[in-house]
Amino acid sequence: MSPSAQLVTAWQAVADMLPIAKGSGLVIDWDQASSLMYTSGDVRIIRIWDAETELRVQVWLVVVMLDCCYK
Repeated sequence: MSPSAQLVTAWQAVADMLPIAKGSGLVIDWDQASSLMYTSGDVRIIRIWDAETELRVQVWLVVVMLDCCYK
């Protein structure tokens, strides 16, 4: 950063990424009408953030049944 630049805010969308060789990494979806940001990716959760208050609103646990996909 330059001497005149100043960090206003920072946050960590996902802290517990799974070690997957060919994963999706971090996935972010922004809903401008509601100011909500949905974050997920190589994790077992979906976090919902309120961009106006800069707070986490909700956390959803994602359950995946792999047996159904490999028959």
